[in-house]
Amino acid sequence: MRRIQKNILGLSGLALVAGMTACAAIMPVPGASATTTSLTDTLVVKVVKDEPEVHLTTTAADTVTDPNYPYAVDYNYASKVIIDLTYVDESGVTRTATIETFDNLDYDYGEQSVSVDVRNVTFDDDTMGGYGNYTITATAIDIHGTEHEYSIKFEYVPVIGEAIAGSGANRMGKVTSMGDDVETVRVFTKDGVEVGKATREELENNGMILNMDLSKVGCQEILYLRAYGADDTTFLYERPYPLYMGECPVVPDTGAPDTGGLFQNLNISKEDYLITGLIVFFVLGIVGFGVVARNKKTTSSRKRR
Repeated sequence: MRRIQKNILGLSGLALVAGMTACAAIMPVPGASATTTSLTDTLVVKVVKDEPEVHLTTTAADTVTDPNYPYAVDYNYASKVIIDLTYVDESGVTRTATIETFDNLDYDYGEQSVSVDVRNVTFDDDTMGGYGNYTITATAIDIHGTEHEYSIKFEYVPVIGEAIAGSGANRMGKVTSMGDDVETVRVFTKDGVEVGKATREELENNGMILNMDLSKVGCQEILYLRAYGADDTTFLYERPYPLYMGECPVVPDTGAPDTGGLFQNLNISKEDYLITGLIVFFVLGIVGFGVVARNKKTTSSRKRR
């Protein structure tokens, strides 16, 4: 009789669970349908605000000899885009000027392909652009006043060169690009020793090859490429020249320092002595603390007796 009752209760439980599952399956998902209740008849929808975005691209290299620099502006959700040009000259002086402003833009998406001649830009101190480092910054602004910035950097130089061949003291370099106002290219050490020189005509007649004598140049010394104007004395610009200067001598291994005494043949440095001493001090301190604690415990036990 008890077994029959247990079976009836078990089947009833299964039936109850099946019924609840069926009801849950046919019930609508919360929020899937809008219904009017006694509490409210207003459906609140959260609106996600689109933020402005802007991006700059260019087909030019990071270092250029052409003052006319091309770039393109892509933007989203912007009603206005402002383009600023920042110029840092060889002396480290920073100047800024606004070179483009695009108003009343297509709010969803747009693009602009433009260019800037840095020599024709008048900056905030009324000076014109020249050789140095530049940053183009685009700022997109939406109808709410939210801003987003993006920038690209480049360097404007009169001449670009690279190392190509040679060994020992006789090395050759190549002028890969040169501005229209450059007439002479010279190569100097950091101490002002000239190791190479060529005029524009000589370079053009020699396949833009620049011969250098590095007999007075030290191991891996940095050279500097200098550009001069028409009269061969008007200095235009200077930048490091990418060239490996000679073979460095191999420094022999002197081994461990001579510490003297019994340890002079061991490969132990001063740092090893210091670390070892600290470890020994720490271990001895722990042992001493344990001995003192044990003595105190023994003394206390004797007193209680």
